[in-house]
Amino acid sequence: MNRRAARTLLCAVTLGIVSSPPLSAQEGAQNQSFDIVLRGGRVLDGTGNPWFRADVGIRGGRIAAVGDLSNATGERVIELDGRYVVPGFVDIHSHADDGLDAEGDAGSEGARRRAAPNLVSQGVTTVVVNQDGRSPWPIADQRARLESRGHGPNAALMVGHNTIRGMALGDDFMRPSTPAEVERMTELVEQGMAEGAYGLSAGLEYVPGIWSETSELFPLVEAAGRGGGVYIVHERSSGMTPMWFWPSQDDPGPPTMIQTVLENIEVAERTGVTTVATHIKARGSDFWGAGRALVDLIERARARGVPIWADQYPYNTTGSDGNTVLLPRWIFPGGGPAAAGRRGQGAAVDFAASLREALSDPDRGEQVRLDIEHEIGRRGGPENLVIMDHPDESPDREDGGGARRRVGCVPRRRGDPAAARG
Repeated sequence: MNRRAARTLLCAVTLGIVSSPPLSAQEGAQNQSFDIVLRGGRVLDGTGNPWFRADVGIRGGRIAAVGDLSNATGERVIELDGRYVVPGFVDIHSHADDGLDAEGDAGSEGARRRAAPNLVSQGVTTVVVNQDGRSPWPIADQRARLESRGHGPNAALMVGHNTIRGMALGDDFMRPSTPAEVERMTELVEQGMAEGAYGLSAGLEYVPGIWSETSELFPLVEAAGRGGGVYIVHERSSGMTPMWFWPSQDDPGPPTMIQTVLENIEVAERTGVTTVATHIKARGSDFWGAGRALVDLIERARARGVPIWADQYPYNTTGSDGNTVLLPRWIFPGGGPAAAGRRGQGAAVDFAASLREALSDPDRGEQVRLDIEHEIGRRGGPENLVIMDHPDESPDREDGGGARRRVGCVPRRRGDPAAARG
C-alpha cells in the first residue's frame, strides 16, 4: 500500500472523513471468471455509507469487481449468506511497533512475530504506530528496518513529539521551549514527514511533553499538516488529574480532561489539521459522568467545521497492561517528587520494604495514605479492583510454604467479577 492510499484508508475507515458512492460491478463482470467470488455478502465500503448487498470478485489478490456477479465463475466461490464484507480495520492507536521493530528480533521466531497473526486474523490490516509522542529516530531508519524485515499488517509511522522535544531541549526539558527550539522541532517534523511519516503523535502526560505549552504545538502540527499528515495526541489528563499527580507532592490545579479536549480543539481549529484525541475517557470515580461533556465539546466543534476526532479502546479498564500500582513512586529509592510522570521506570525495588519505611514515619505515612486513596479513586474505587496475586507464606501449603507470589491489582469490568485485561 502506498503512502497516499494508506492515509486515505486511515481517514476513510477509522475517521470517516471520506465519502463516496458504493462501487459497482465492472461492465461484463457478471460473465467473467475470478480467482475468488464472495457471494451474497453485506458490503461495508469504509466510507461511512450503509451496507449494501453485493458480490465481490477477487483476481490476482485484488478486488476486481463489486456488484451483481451471479453469472460469474470463480476457482473458489464462498457463499456468505448475509455475512459482512468490510475493508481491513485500521488500529489508529497501536503499539505493535514494539514487536514489528524489536531490536535483534531475527530468525523464524522474529519473522512469526512480525507477521502479527493476532492482528491480521482479526482483520486488522493497518496499524498506526509510534504513539504517545514516542518514536525511533530517524524515521527513515525505522522504515528501512521494517521494509527489509517484512511484516504482516501495513504500518503508518508517526513522528513522536516527545522524541523530537528531547532532541531539541536535551536534558533541560522541564520548562517551555524557546522560539529557536520550536524552530528546530519544526525542522525535525518536516524531516520525518519527508522520510515517510504520516503525522505527529504527542504524549502530553509523559516526559518531556508535560512541560510543553499549547503554543509550542501549533507550528509542529502545521508542519505535519503540510506533509498531508494528522495529529494524534495522548491527553495531558484523562480525569480530574494527570497520572503523574500525587496530592501529597504536587500543587492542585493540574489540567483536567476537559481542558485537554479544549486544547485539542484549539490546535485543530488554529492549524486546520485533522486532530485525534486518542483513547478519550473520563477516568476516576470523581470524574464519572464527564464523558458526555467531552463528547459534546467535540461534536459542537465539528459542527462548526473543526477537524477534531476521538478514539477509545474497546475494553473497560484504566490502563494498558492490566496492572495497577497503588503505591506512590516517590517512596521508592531514587524516586522522589522529581520522578513523578516516570512511573514504571527504573530498576526493580523492594516494594514492601519501601512501604514499611515510609509508614514508619508519621508524616510520611499520612502522605502515603493520602496518595494511595487518590490512586484508588483514580482507578474507579475499591469495588473495581481485584487482587490477583498476594504474598502467601502459609506453612500448611503442600509445597512447603515460604513462597512469595507477585503482588498485583487489576481493574475489573464493572458488573463482571472476572478481571479484565488492562
